Amino acid sequence: MDPIPVRMLNEHLYCPRLFYLMHVQGLWAESADTFEGRSQHARSEKRQPAKPPMQTSSKESSLDEEPMWPAPPRDLTLSDPESGIIGRLDALEQASGDGRILWIPVDAKHSAPPDGERPILSSSGLPLASGAWSNDQIQLGAQALLLRANGCPCQYGFLYYRKARQRVRINFDDNLIAAVRHEISAARATQQATLLPPPLVDSPKCPRCSLHHICLPDETNWILRRSGQPPAHVMPSLADAGVLYVSEPGSYVGKRSESVVVSPPGDAPSVQIPWKDVSHIALAGPVQASTQLIQEALAHGRSVSWLTSGGRYLGGAFPVREHNFHLRRAQFSLIEQKDRALKLAAVQVAVKILNGRTLLRRNGRDMKPILAELRRLSVAAHRARAIDELMGIEGLAARVYFPAFASLFSGDAARDFDWQGRSRRPPCDPINALLSLGYALLAREMETAIRAVGLEPLAGFFHAPQNGRPSLALDLMEPFRPLIADSVALRLINTGALSRADFHCLPGQASLKPAARKRFFAAWEQRLKETVRHPRFRCAIPYRRILELEARLFARHLEGELPDYFPLATR
Repeated sequence: MDPIPVRMLNEHLYCPRLFYLMHVQGLWAESADTFEGRSQHARSEKRQPAKPPMQTSSKESSLDEEPMWPAPPRDLTLSDPESGIIGRLDALEQASGDGRILWIPVDAKHSAPPDGERPILSSSGLPLASGAWSNDQIQLGAQALLLRANGCPCQYGFLYYRKARQRVRINFDDNLIAAVRHEISAARATQQATLLPPPLVDSPKCPRCSLHHICLPDETNWILRRSGQPPAHVMPSLADAGVLYVSEPGSYVGKRSESVVVSPPGDAPSVQIPWKDVSHIALAGPVQASTQLIQEALAHGRSVSWLTSGGRYLGGAFPVREHNFHLRRAQFSLIEQKDRALKLAAVQVAVKILNGRTLLRRNGRDMKPILAELRRLSVAAHRARAIDELMGIEGLAARVYFPAFASLFSGDAARDFDWQGRSRRPPCDPINALLSLGYALLAREMETAIRAVGLEPLAGFFHAPQNGRPSLALDLMEPFRPLIADSVALRLINTGALSRADFHCLPGQASLKPAARKRFFAAWEQRLKETVRHPRFRCAIPYRRILELEARLFARHLEGELPDYFPLATR
């Protein structure tokens, strides 16, 4: 097994589920607290002198005396194969004692120490020093093990709590060392587990956790217990970043310090966007991107995707996901379980039909026969006994839905566009160009969410696997086609934001002009930021968050934590 970082011992004592998500599955998300803590650490490093002075004996000495030992290094990384831990020591001090050099680890924390003199206990029940959190003491004690294993004697260390500006001395006594070894053993057992530890219940630790929206403690407990109050969905306090779309032909995208720089062609001024405001970069058409930009995006955990000028999704660059082996094994096992895969596919198709029915019901008139037929086909999808039968039901539903969808366009739009029905590859008219672009962006959004969870986009359970096709993304996005892509196209046409003059129309092919494509991207982002009341959790969530939520709930179902999976069905 890989060695456990000492900071992960802190996380394990704080919450074993958090440890599993971060260390075993390799998941991470920034929040306001983590961002501020990282910034404080960076500022602290900058304030340190470039070359620390040599330390001298604690006895009185003159400036001409030779130093007794060199200054301790900064950012020292040590490992202890016997204990199975590894760690980076940010700050070290030295002192003399018993005629030898003593090494003193110092660990700074963003938070404040516990109030009062209440007793502090480790997870094993051993009493620890008062004045510091037990998980912080465990992390500092693990640093002592690292130092001792590498021949550096140490007897105590310091925890510095920045909020209180308080420095707490921690003695490395027998209780603390025993508690550290107990926590290493417990973390090792969690590391080897194949199931995610259960979430905390009504814990005050959860709301400010940066992985709250990944862990889903309230949602998971709500699904499992099926009683009590619905979850109070708490998002990280750091605001959501947005997607950067670059579609102007000849534009160049690069990086400068902590920002993305977009340089349009000609003499137009460059635009600079901080990395913290960018969640993804989408490049459409002949747009150049520097290698430095792509490397920086991946280092920041962002992805970059490429689309054709017409909006067809070509592929993307995503951060490496080296963990989640058990999740991917469960995903590939699903492909071999035909009955289970059929059940999941049937749910996706049935909900897709219902969501299309909802769009028609909200925007159309005199559609009772059509709505009744779509309701019947949704029920039939649940009863399908084979994938081929399910695909036939899906095709019948499309023959009912798209002619009715064409009737939703207002009078002027209906005359100008004269839509004759759905066509693909290439889209032969403006309406199909909008739908194809929307479906391509939706596939990209879903693939990004799937990769963030740790799933393999190519391995689906409904769409047949093909080289280069993100089958799982296509599977999970099915219920959202009418809710997002179809809705955006309908809104742009009926509000007059797009007209036929905004399209390049050739025989058998149509595509958006550059200026109109920008308006489409703006409307797309507006739709993804709109909130919808989740019927299962009874709280308002933006559509982009819902896509990520769907991927995570599907992953938890594969892992065996959740007994079933039902996609979003609006009313």
